[in-house]
Amino acid sequence: MPQSTIGLFDSSKLNRNTTYFVAQASYPGYSGKGNLLQVTNAVSGISSSTIRDYNDEYAVASVSNAGLGDVAYTSFESDGSGGWTIGSPVRDSSGALTGKTAYNLFYGTIARSGLNSSQTYIVSVWARASATVAVNGARQTSPIASQNGWNLYFTTVSGVTSVTIGGNGTIDELRLYPKDANMSTVAYEPMVGAISGCDANNTVAYTTYDLLGRPKLIRDKDLNILKRLDYADKDSLITTAPAWSRTSDFQWDPNLPVALTA
Repeated sequence: MPQSTIGLFDSSKLNRNTTYFVAQASYPGYSGKGNLLQVTNAVSGISSSTIRDYNDEYAVASVSNAGLGDVAYTSFESDGSGGWTIGSPVRDSSGALTGKTAYNLFYGTIARSGLNSSQTYIVSVWARASATVAVNGARQTSPIASQNGWNLYFTTVSGVTSVTIGGNGTIDELRLYPKDANMSTVAYEPMVGAISGCDANNTVAYTTYDLLGRPKLIRDKDLNILKRLDYADKDSLITTAPAWSRTSDFQWDPNLPVALTA
């Protein structure tokens, strides 16, 4: 490299041609607590994003190939809405597909605004078999999967800037993301760990814990046990009472001398 490019030698600094250095990523999104929400590759322009909940303590959704402005997710578990506007704070705790609570559409619709009209989105939702669900007014009638009394609905929407979920009955695991993206989600028991996970194919797995907060059982979507974890615990009993035991058998020998004292 010619000296005219790198400049004169200076032991106090390094002269570099800045055209040889390209930023690898940008970080346009952070939560109020400083947790990273979006990473964008500076070369490819591809973004990945994260949705957080439980007072911003846990990442509940991870999305590849989508920015934060094009995704939304909620399992109706904690304080966060995951980018949705939910019609009521009331939750259904009588049973959920993932986590511990769900939402009954009787209490109000759910909406997401500010979408890109040139983007094609996927809306997926699990609904109890007795529920009716409508996406932007179109009633969902053909579930693509069923699990433990819940039906999974997929809808493609395009040319819109908002999405509204209406109907009646209980829903859970509500997702919105671009058609070329993938989303996986997790529900937690705070201070314990993840209690359910739902992958990009909407396949659910469950984790239960023992009384010490250790993973005990991993179950599949039909609650069949995939893995069981057992722990070896040794209890140490503490007592103040002496525990006498004989260390050897003693037999009297009459030929042994006996010391007498006056």
